[in-house]
Amino acid sequence: MEDHIGWLIDVLDTGQFDSAAVTERFDASFLAQVPVAALNAPLGQIAPPGSAPWRILDDSRNGQVAEVTVEAADGSRLTITVALASTDPHQIEGLLLQPADTDLPEGYTLAQLDTDMAAIAPQTALGIYDVTNGSCDAVHEHNGDQPLAIGSIFKLWVLAELANQIQLGTADWDEPLAVRAELRSNPAGDVFQLDDGDTLTLREYAEAMISISDNTATDHLIDRLGREAIETAMARAGVAQPALNQPFLATRELFWLKYLADPPNPTDWYNADTDGRRTILADLDGKTVPWVLDPALEAAANIEGQDQPRNIDIEWLASPNDLCQTLVHLDELTSTPGLKPVADIMSINPGVELDDTTWTDVRFKGGSEPGVFALAWWLEHDDGRQFVVTGLLNNPDTAFNMFAAADLINNAIDLI
Repeated sequence: MEDHIGWLIDVLDTGQFDSAAVTERFDASFLAQVPVAALNAPLGQIAPPGSAPWRILDDSRNGQVAEVTVEAADGSRLTITVALASTDPHQIEGLLLQPADTDLPEGYTLAQLDTDMAAIAPQTALGIYDVTNGSCDAVHEHNGDQPLAIGSIFKLWVLAELANQIQLGTADWDEPLAVRAELRSNPAGDVFQLDDGDTLTLREYAEAMISISDNTATDHLIDRLGREAIETAMARAGVAQPALNQPFLATRELFWLKYLADPPNPTDWYNADTDGRRTILADLDGKTVPWVLDPALEAAANIEGQDQPRNIDIEWLASPNDLCQTLVHLDELTSTPGLKPVADIMSINPGVELDDTTWTDVRFKGGSEPGVFALAWWLEHDDGRQFVVTGLLNNPDTAFNMFAAADLINNAIDLI
């Protein structure tokens, strides 16, 4: 364990997981779920240049599991949880990196939170809303109507359209759907690892999409539900400018545009109007991203600099108020007969550890890519009040520390 922890600190200092070392240190079952590319993709945000050196503040061991709190040179902290296999050579079979719990300074205010977020990224927005009566009544807003890139939070709109079609009777939670090669996205996630023809229910796809942000699961649902149907779902959910996300991108289409050397490239996208962009996406229909056919091709996929922001306006865009409206809409759906699973799906991963005696119902979705970080919660307090908290940070030029960003947005919950 001591050796593995020391190596993980070195990884944070260098900002890079070495492929050979990863193969040696990680259990094969872990790497089947989380390949090297998926480990390295967020590392530029977790440990950006200038964050080194990292030092250990606390080290707690319990058998084959260690929980280590570390601090960067800039003062940001994270907790590393490492689980080792019980048999020799005791490889890593579990790894979790998350913001370390920190106490708010005495007198800390929401105004200071706005300032601290702006110190991390040049484009920020924050919204805290009381939604007790089904409307988004702002407790605190900073750029509340400013659309910014939101990463995987867009998957809430896919979930909303799935619920809509289940309500209409044109889909069912238990409906089986087969895995298809042309709908595979990036290798991270569970569904990518399944064989072609394997089936999951629509509910299982939705659970993977929301709880672990599985992109391959997401793209299968987008294909099943229909791109334009989800565009309509955005408007139904209360998004003020749904046209910003039209045509609605699947994740593999975003990766194709931004990370493949072959056209279509960002320039093609920027030069096209909405109809032209629909044509671009229609031309990609049925095509398989190269790394599905051969994992070695990922290295040829215009990957250099992938740890830095790249065309973050080719993304999914929303404001804090849009996300509040969406979360309220999803909550309203849960009271419809047959749609309670919407709340259950959103509650699998709460995003942050909260006191469950204070916050009795927690629903969450987050999203990130280099230069983009966003978190959104629907929360119910033990006194019956309901809130939405959402924070967005964008930097189109430089990756930032997403754990420092997460820690700040988490503070918003403590300040309610």
